[in-house]
Amino acid sequence: MLTREDLTSERIDQIVADAHKAGYDFFLTSEQRAASLAAALQRYQPGEEAWVFAYEGIAYRLAPHQVSSELAILWNREMLSNVYQARWVPTQLRDGRTVTAVTFVVDTAHCQYCGDLSMERAAHHIAFAEGRRGACRDYLFNTAEHTRSLGIHDPYIEDLMERVATLRGDAAGASAPAAAELAGEA
Repeated sequence: MLTREDLTSERIDQIVADAHKAGYDFFLTSEQRAASLAAALQRYQPGEEAWVFAYEGIAYRLAPHQVSSELAILWNREMLSNVYQARWVPTQLRDGRTVTAVTFVVDTAHCQYCGDLSMERAAHHIAFAEGRRGACRDYLFNTAEHTRSLGIHDPYIEDLMERVATLRGDAAGASAPAAAELAGEA
């Protein structure tokens, strides 16, 4: 699983280099990610706070002095394979204010897009897919655990998580570390 340190180090470039060597041509180089970030930052007004839309109901505010460094980290994570397109969108906050936030929208024409998978097929892929960035199921379980801690209960994610746990023979609803331990992977 990628860590914040990985996203700010040369490790991210090594992951991309290894992917290119393995024949995957959809990963962006550090130069391409930097160009994409620079294009997005052209819409940002220096000295103002910036907002990052993370999930329905969550927007993170970045202080002006954090915008470039934090968005660079975010770009290294979300724009690695170019499956997403960064968009600045109007976002209404709970207090009624509307701010402009950056969000990432999946490119449905990208070779990694799998939006037409049935729930069963998606669960199977998630249950057993692993790569250099970690196990897909860990990402799912960690996402569910974090959103639950914020009071967000997404029925689709919860159902998917139960199906993945069942496929792996894990206790339904277990957290990623607990699920890995039950599967004998810890």
